Amino acid sequence: MAFPQVGSAPAAARDGRETLGSVLIVDDSQMNRTLLSAYLASLPCRVRQAVDGESALAAVRAEPPDLILLDVMMPPPDGFAVTERLKAAPDTATIPIVLVTTLNAREDRLRGLEAGADDFLTKPVDRSELQARVRTHLRLKRLREERESQARAQSVYVAVVKVLAAAIEARDPYTGGHVERVAAHSVAIGRELGWDAERLLLLELGAMLHDVGKIGVDDRVLRKTGSLDPAEQAHMSEHPLIGARLLQQLPFTPEQRLLDVVLSCALHHQERYDGQGYPGGLAGENIPFEARTVAVADAFDAMTTTRPYRTALPINAAVAEIEREAGQQIDPTVVAACLRAVRAGAIAVGAR
Repeated sequence: MAFPQVGSAPAAARDGRETLGSVLIVDDSQMNRTLLSAYLASLPCRVRQAVDGESALAAVRAEPPDLILLDVMMPPPDGFAVTERLKAAPDTATIPIVLVTTLNAREDRLRGLEAGADDFLTKPVDRSELQARVRTHLRLKRLREERESQARAQSVYVAVVKVLAAAIEARDPYTGGHVERVAAHSVAIGRELGWDAERLLLLELGAMLHDVGKIGVDDRVLRKTGSLDPAEQAHMSEHPLIGARLLQQLPFTPEQRLLDVVLSCALHHQERYDGQGYPGGLAGENIPFEARTVAVADAFDAMTTTRPYRTALPINAAVAEIEREAGQQIDPTVVAACLRAVRAGAIAVGAR
């Protein structure tokens, strides 16, 4: 399935080429503006001009550029003043400004830095240096914007994860708190496996959504207190596929690694280490590691939690049971990590 991309697509130049962005040249000398424009003609960027500080501020308000090449020695407001005003405004503070000037004394550069300038070019400007600086600043600005857009998408995605997790809990009152416990158990196991903070966060989100497909399971099956008949079991067994399809249909794409982890936990947490699980019949290390981890956390929580059809196992019995399943239903490496976490008190158990 194809996913929509987060962030704005690169703009196109008039000839159809991808453009690095737009550059505003500000100089009160027509000759200087013409020269800089000519130097940039070979780059895939759109060039605009402003004749002084006030017209530059107006041009930025009308259409913020991606980079400003700003002369310093102009009638008021000069380049320092324009820089200060643009950097003080939230809407324009992140636009990179390169001061283009004949001033090269240390105090002049310090004044420019204090005003907020990002870079300097000394007149007369070298064509190759100008082109290199423009390319660098435009690419850095695009990269920063893409990262900010991705961070916003991640934040929205995490919020959606929490809403969906709450919806799962609301539909199955007999397993209240199950999602949170499985997420906490999974993180404790991941720590024992030596995973870093980023991977633990991805694991936690995947664990929170491992049962999201139960949203599509009939209430009569989901809430049944007795054993499921074959038809009901077949219906329940559809929930990993339902969950994966639901996650794929969210109207935005998070960072690919997060999407991969969340999908793998939803789709493969019912696989068995011996290959007898579902929906893919995967075995051993062919099952994604995060899904194997969630499977152990899920099994341990089920053993140590009271359900309508049975009471919680005592901790010693649960430990013995999970050890028996190691290498058959669940990954022995993950089981060992789980038991280390239990012994260390990182996984809290008790009748619930």
